Amino acid sequence: MKLAFSIAIATLFVLAPAASANLVDVAITAPAAPGAYIVGFHEMPDLTVGDSYNGAEITSTTPDLRFITVNVENFATFQAASLLDENVRYIETDVSDHKLHFVPNDYYWSHSSNWAFNKIGAPTAWDKTLGTTAVKNGHVDSGLNKGHEEYAGQSRVLGGWDFYSGDNNPDDGRGCSWHGTHTTGSAAATINNGKGFPGMAQMQILPVKIFGGGGCLAASVTNLANALKYVGDQGAHVSSNSWGGGSYSTAINDAIIYSFNKGVIFVAAAGNSDCTNCIGNPWKPVADKVIIVTATDVNDNGASFNSEGPEVDISAPGVDIGQSTSGTNGYHIMSGTSMATPHVTGLVGLIKTLNPSYGYSQIDNRIKSTAVDLGPAGHDSTFGYGRINAAAAVY
Repeated sequence: MKLAFSIAIATLFVLAPAASANLVDVAITAPAAPGAYIVGFHEMPDLTVGDSYNGAEITSTTPDLRFITVNVENFATFQAASLLDENVRYIETDVSDHKLHFVPNDYYWSHSSNWAFNKIGAPTAWDKTLGTTAVKNGHVDSGLNKGHEEYAGQSRVLGGWDFYSGDNNPDDGRGCSWHGTHTTGSAAATINNGKGFPGMAQMQILPVKIFGGGGCLAASVTNLANALKYVGDQGAHVSSNSWGGGSYSTAINDAIIYSFNKGVIFVAAAGNSDCTNCIGNPWKPVADKVIIVTATDVNDNGASFNSEGPEVDISAPGVDIGQSTSGTNGYHIMSGTSMATPHVTGLVGLIKTLNPSYGYSQIDNRIKSTAVDLGPAGHDSTFGYGRINAAAAVY
């Protein structure tokens, strides 16, 4: 079954560059209302938290992405004043409507299945390298259960940040079914420790929490944008993102590009909507800068829940995947493009270990050119260029 998250309808309006002084054209695509808004600028003004901008209090500033977040009480006054500011690039609502991608199979709590790694030839790849902590994975998800036996006491697990709650404790929990701990496990759980399941690569782990609470709620656009910026500022080489959906956000789009330009290789889940030509935000607008992943099963069939489209780059095991979750030694079976994504993240880590100078284009090409072609010959909307082949990609 699909895990559903509540989705807010975004209020979005775009401010185009002024055709003449003191006039900005505005297109409003949904009813305006009081609340939190993001204001993006062509040039970042000298504004700080607590200042007033066009009658609205500034609650957050992100200078590197040239936007502020404001609390609007009187939208009519705010809109009228904003119409006169030709430095404004865009305004959008600070909604919390992105969602995780996975289909849980929760009765497989402690199953010992390990089919995925054998299917993609991981043991052959591990003959060449197990990965290195010189490669950092900015894992953007629901956090990490650092007390789990796969991670406890390991210096390769960094402090990270919780952008959902706004603190330095990105701990995973029951509200999100330990989704982040599970996906982190597929990418980077400890190899050869006699416990649980292995991960693809022994990378450094930077937990970045964007989901939390009893209903596994999403962080606001402000915090999502800052989370995606954070992985670039922290020097991540690869970022695993098993989430998506929601309305388009220029702030999030800018944040992805910002970190991409800092060298982050983004890997992202295609989604679980069982649909064609439906890759969504925030990945579709930046598809040329992201490795977008669908899921396969033990027989190399495309998963029934896959969101498909021409933007799909690659596929990976994502059906009935066992990994670390709750407590100190809990394990769980889950399915989804969420589970496929970290296998690709880990493969990026292995390739980067052997080729430290490789960037997005070289690693993207290596993964695609060595994939096992499935479905119609060549690229297709279900499998992309095929199912990953770690044995061939790592050489």
